[in-house]
Amino acid sequence: MLKLKRIIILFILLISTSLFAGDLLLVGVYQNAPLNYLDGNTPRGFFVDLAKDWALASGYELSFVYGEFPDLLEKIKNNEIDLLLNVAKSPEREEFMAFNNTPLFTNHGVVIVKNTSNIVSIQQLSDKKIGVLVKDIHETFLDKFLTTENVIVKKVYYRSYEEIVNSIMAGNIDAGLLNYSLSTYYLNNGRGLKMVIEKLGSVDLYIGLSKKRQGLKASLDNFFQKQLKDKESTYYSVLEKWFGEYLTPSISEKKAKRLLTVGIIIIGISTLGALTAVFSYRIIKSKLHKSEIHVEELNKLLLDAVATFAEMNPNVSDRIFFEKLLDLALEFIPEADSGCVSVISDGFWKFRAVRGYDSSLYDLKIPAEYMINAKEKAIVVKNISDYNKKELPEKYQKAFIKAGASEIKVSLMVGYYVNGEYLGNISLDTKKDTEFSESSRIKLEYLGKIASQFFRMRQVTELENQAKEEVIYALVRALETGDPYTSGHSVRVANYAIMLGKRLNLNEDELNTLKWAALLHDIGKIGVPREILLKTGKLNAYELQIIREHVKTGVDMLKNFRSLKKMIPIIAAHHERWDGKGYPEGLKGEEIPLLSRILSIVDAYDAMRSNRPYRAPISFEEALEEIIKNAGTQFDPQIARIFVEYVHEIDLTHFKEDTLRKS
Repeated sequence: MLKLKRIIILFILLISTSLFAGDLLLVGVYQNAPLNYLDGNTPRGFFVDLAKDWALASGYELSFVYGEFPDLLEKIKNNEIDLLLNVAKSPEREEFMAFNNTPLFTNHGVVIVKNTSNIVSIQQLSDKKIGVLVKDIHETFLDKFLTTENVIVKKVYYRSYEEIVNSIMAGNIDAGLLNYSLSTYYLNNGRGLKMVIEKLGSVDLYIGLSKKRQGLKASLDNFFQKQLKDKESTYYSVLEKWFGEYLTPSISEKKAKRLLTVGIIIIGISTLGALTAVFSYRIIKSKLHKSEIHVEELNKLLLDAVATFAEMNPNVSDRIFFEKLLDLALEFIPEADSGCVSVISDGFWKFRAVRGYDSSLYDLKIPAEYMINAKEKAIVVKNISDYNKKELPEKYQKAFIKAGASEIKVSLMVGYYVNGEYLGNISLDTKKDTEFSESSRIKLEYLGKIASQFFRMRQVTELENQAKEEVIYALVRALETGDPYTSGHSVRVANYAIMLGKRLNLNEDELNTLKWAALLHDIGKIGVPREILLKTGKLNAYELQIIREHVKTGVDMLKNFRSLKKMIPIIAAHHERWDGKGYPEGLKGEEIPLLSRILSIVDAYDAMRSNRPYRAPISFEEALEEIIKNAGTQFDPQIARIFVEYVHEIDLTHFKEDTLRKS
């Protein structure tokens, strides 16, 4: 009887297992942290957690199959696995694999090198070996970029990202193509790498399904569509878990706050650039600071705005400039679906850039008194069409109706000014009944300041030589606004450097390079917290390291601008020492670029002669003594000797900014 009971119980257990256990799915995982990877024998990562959440909610069991990415593609093609995590779409892949509808992540390609490498620009990769993952979707973007830059490299193919990194560290190849999230993971875990190219294309990432498992697509879509709509869902908690730390190439929240300062200054009014909106808008929405400005998104906006100036022909028309600026605004301010930039010219309200409306607005001339004079602080105007109906003569109302601008629900507007004179508005509009976020307001205010700067340059008679210069000075002034103790430092250092450079018989091209490098040499300090910059006591080891990071931050900010590429090696080495004890690379003697050696002396001299939070300025004689004492250790002895000999001619402590421009 007891035996019969046991048989019955066993039978019930078997039946219940078959009835209530979900389908077992084989899920492909490859090494691509933090999206998915194997930690010992345990699969981990963002996509792994998402898959587990879906399986738990949908009644499936998962068995993870670890392999190299090319092999997993073959396995899903041959129906040997059911799902493949973290995979991008392509026409080739869609022939043998299905995908869930909604992208779960957005990534982009980057090129990395060993952090001790002298490679800092794409041109330096010419004829170098670069490792590429077999079947990497980012290879197409790399090829296009290399073709555009006219750079030829030697590709070496690998079956895993880890092999690429190991080959770089072993010196078998010079660089490697990775994705941003993985390269950031490696950087944060001390793998001794740095990025040379920070953005190659952009790809959405999905969960791939084998053809025999296409029936799961509806379940995946239903689950993740609900998850993405609910900001309290597990999707966003998983996102926060894996990327709260990795939104920038630093894992600390303090560093993220410093990068916010970077963003503000780069606009010329506190980027990394290189840094860019590297993750999808969902990530941006999920990781906002108290000010609601996402670091990466803001930095990308501001870098692009600076690039608009740095690469622009100074004789560019108002229309081209403002159309580019308006495109930036619409790209980074998500609530807007249309917009315009208007000016007051010859007593009339005219349109200089239009997006989302008929081009007939370009031909419209409205008396200036009908224009809403927005301030430098962004304002929200609701139902501006009602204002137009009430205030504008009928012929102008008809013109707006014809242009498709008659049903605007909400407008975000900022004015731009030069020397207190109102010049015009940037207006972003939406036909939806929505609210513009505080983040969007601040971004538009920055763009308004860029517009103001543009017109300030227009007023300069020598526009051809002034356009880029004005923007750089705006950046420098903005940097110094965050640190009142260094006010005027960059301009003075540039003056000293030029005068010393002339004594060293530098040619005009070298002097010009030296000038810009001197102006921008400390731009990386926008990544340093104010509390460290303004600390009155001695810096501890951690704070000193943060200060030293400003060199790399500055290089990262500037390296994607072709017009500034000559300055990058100079800025990168301006804290190196003649005896090899400097940073960041420990270069010695004539390994240090000549212009960096000049910059090192004049930078130190001005720092000694200036007031600092931790000490008062020292006298002319004391500063000279320090230069002499450190000749041959900190400074190039020959340049130090010439500096000391002629320093009475270049003690420009009270030089104004204009002095440099006239020199």
